[in-house]
Amino acid sequence: WSACGLATNNTNNSQQYCGGSSTDATGRLKVLTGPHAGGNYNILGTPVNGQLPGFSAAQDYNFSPLNYFQRPDTRYTAGEFSEYEINKAVTLYSSFMFMDDHSVAQIAPSGSFFGSTYNVPCNDPLLSSAQAATICGPGVTSGTQTVSIGRRNVEGGGRTADLQHTDYRIVFGAKGDIGQGWTYDVSGQYGRSILTDIEGGYFLNSHLQKALNVVPGPGGVPTCQSVLDGTDGQCVPYNIWSAGGVTPAALNYLTGIAISSGFTQEQVVTGSISGDLGQYGVKSPFSSQGVGISVGAEYRREFIQTAYDATIQSGDLAGAGGATHNTRGSQTDKDIFGELRVPLVTDMQFVKELTFDTGYRYSNYTSGGGNNTYKFALDWQVVPDIRFRGSFERAVRAPNVQELFLPQAPGLIAGTDPCAGTLNATSPTAAQCYNTFVHSAPNLTLAQYTAQYYTPDIGNPNPIVPQCVSAQCNTVTGGNPNLVPEVSDTKSFGVVFTPSFVKGLSVTVDYFDIKVNQAILDAGLPFKSIINGCLGGSTVSCGLINRNPNFDYALFGGNGAANYGLLTTAVNAASLQTKGVDVNADYRFAMRDFGMPDYGSLNFNFTGTYVSSLSTSLPGQDTYNCAGYYGLTCGTPTPKWRHQFRINWITPWNVTLSANWRYLSPTNLDCNSSQTSLAGCGLTATDTNPSDAHIPAFSYFDMAFTWKVKGRYTFRGGVNNIFDRTPPLLDTNNYGISAPAFGNANTYPQVFDPLGRVFFMGVTADF
Repeated sequence: WSACGLATNNTNNSQQYCGGSSTDATGRLKVLTGPHAGGNYNILGTPVNGQLPGFSAAQDYNFSPLNYFQRPDTRYTAGEFSEYEINKAVTLYSSFMFMDDHSVAQIAPSGSFFGSTYNVPCNDPLLSSAQAATICGPGVTSGTQTVSIGRRNVEGGGRTADLQHTDYRIVFGAKGDIGQGWTYDVSGQYGRSILTDIEGGYFLNSHLQKALNVVPGPGGVPTCQSVLDGTDGQCVPYNIWSAGGVTPAALNYLTGIAISSGFTQEQVVTGSISGDLGQYGVKSPFSSQGVGISVGAEYRREFIQTAYDATIQSGDLAGAGGATHNTRGSQTDKDIFGELRVPLVTDMQFVKELTFDTGYRYSNYTSGGGNNTYKFALDWQVVPDIRFRGSFERAVRAPNVQELFLPQAPGLIAGTDPCAGTLNATSPTAAQCYNTFVHSAPNLTLAQYTAQYYTPDIGNPNPIVPQCVSAQCNTVTGGNPNLVPEVSDTKSFGVVFTPSFVKGLSVTVDYFDIKVNQAILDAGLPFKSIINGCLGGSTVSCGLINRNPNFDYALFGGNGAANYGLLTTAVNAASLQTKGVDVNADYRFAMRDFGMPDYGSLNFNFTGTYVSSLSTSLPGQDTYNCAGYYGLTCGTPTPKWRHQFRINWITPWNVTLSANWRYLSPTNLDCNSSQTSLAGCGLTATDTNPSDAHIPAFSYFDMAFTWKVKGRYTFRGGVNNIFDRTPPLLDTNNYGISAPAFGNANTYPQVFDPLGRVFFMGVTADF
């Protein structure tokens, strides 16, 4: 199911087909200047009337087979845990954790990506007469013309990323009982995570420009202009103008590597003291238990640093976006906190136990200043069989150092440009589309835009503004040092039922209501929210759109020096709220309890969650609810109901067998919803998508075993997804529904099993 990028037919939206990238294997040519400006052509096509034929979608490149479905990975881990009791008052402890991880990723080849622009001499001896006539005009042999070339490096193979992580953490501490009901715990922690990334197989934009600027040299031999003028004597012509014309020498010249590295580190010092005030007579008159107290303080510092070589900082890697720059930053947090546990009533009629818990923490962040958090909770055990509980919590999450200081870097975002491609009656109006151009072309009037970019495009199969390739527009992501902490309020109410008349049964049901204000969206505002906001006239949304003026104002393209597309850096923007119910049930019994032979015991566990609401409120837009939806706004599916039901048979032969049922309820495509902020798959309220409209309910069944041998060895194994259930297959190439970062390989591997039936086995030895 990952053999190609699935595309949904956007004419009738009722079928899927294998799509691809218009940066293809033989070359797509768009002429930007000269007599044929605006035309799209097939570089190696059979000439028609002395010129190149038009480019068609049939020539799109299937990039999927070269993208690794599962990355190879080698990982080493080690750990140390120690504890030494000097006396009752002093116990020293420490831990050390280490991990080294090495993985290689691969995606489809680099090349000259469609949207990048080059100057091609009209006297390039590598050009055929039809190619020269198409680019420069018939008989023109002087000057240059500007073109965009989309052509994959199929001769050189895929782009690779050699990734290595090294992580370690050290903890030292002391704890003990200092008498009179008091205990303490103090510790210090240091951790560091290091990443090194070596990127290979990428063309260099600067070399591409030189290798395509070819003129007659001595004896008429095709020669790079940079060789003749002495600016780059190593240049080798990149002959994409004839089949088989690309040489190994050209690939060696064009291809480069790039290295980036970085690390985050954390330092924590914390201490707390806890006591039983009951020993001092501090307790409720209705309880025999004393009040418990805990107070403490914590200091935490986080630091991040990234370093990129000159190739990355200049944006010279073709197909890696644009320039990414070094960054560093830190955040410090100083906390004081305290908690109280107050048994109010114990051992009275209808009040077996009634306990009140409260807590308070004051945090002072370098990004966000002082913040207060607190909680109130009540736990009421009516009788041994029934317990009620409820709580209210105010929590604060400060932005982490990646959200604050991660360098802004170019990337891709799933979506389609409503003002590009072939416009029709369902497209936004000229005035609406003009809003999306204002930030990039401030001197362009509405009348000029309508005449040049809108009116000629209606129904035109060769549109003026190019559509984003493979439903992926450009974006700039990264940190935002102006972020402030997000604040959440959580309300929870529940019941615990342990009936004495059913031995071994325990059931809990909890209702939750969580609301987050000033929510940090680390991936920025959703694509549709920015576009729809700008279509509606929001100057803030329009300021996040940077169209490419060198490529007919497309939302992609560029040669690495400038970042075009949408700005989706981390932002405090949203109010998020989710409501639902958690259910958990356990039932255990021995077979002999029911008069059966002593074949061990059975344990049943059921865990489920019902999500009634998962809503988002963005500035100036309607609130939308993603419970039961997936798509370009809601992202990965959020089933309203999901559960796991596991049965364990603990046999008397040191063998445990288990079976598990994983269930996900059906979900629907968000853009088919009637909700205003979600409706419209093509960013219009009338465009729906029946082909990708629905994911049915999914059930997975797994089995596993463990077998203990001689008390020292534990063998384990099993099979997941026994019935080899295929994941749901959705559009990734036209609308971008399951494209990164929402999904991958035409599905959502974060939610559904992408590998099918999987067997596993292993052994643990204790010595």
